[in-house]
Amino acid sequence: WVDEKMTNFIERNTSIIIAQQKVTGGLQVTLKVNNLEWLARSIMSFAPDIMVISPASLSERINQRARDVLDTYAYHSSV
Repeated sequence: WVDEKMTNFIERNTSIIIAQQKVTGGLQVTLKVNNLEWLARSIMSFAPDIMVISPASLSERINQRARDVLDTYAYHSSV
């Protein structure tokens, strides 16, 4: 799911978008990618305006990275 205000994500990635459907507040976008690592980094750069619905493994990877970043920030803020 891509927030409707994130048109720049859609415009930058037209070559990997194979379908898109308007839904409440945004677009449900289907991508065809080979490099999930690149996709995870790209999605993180647009957080929180993009949400991974599937595959679950990618969603879990991104959630873990977000937790790691927050933990690192919290640690450095308390030192």
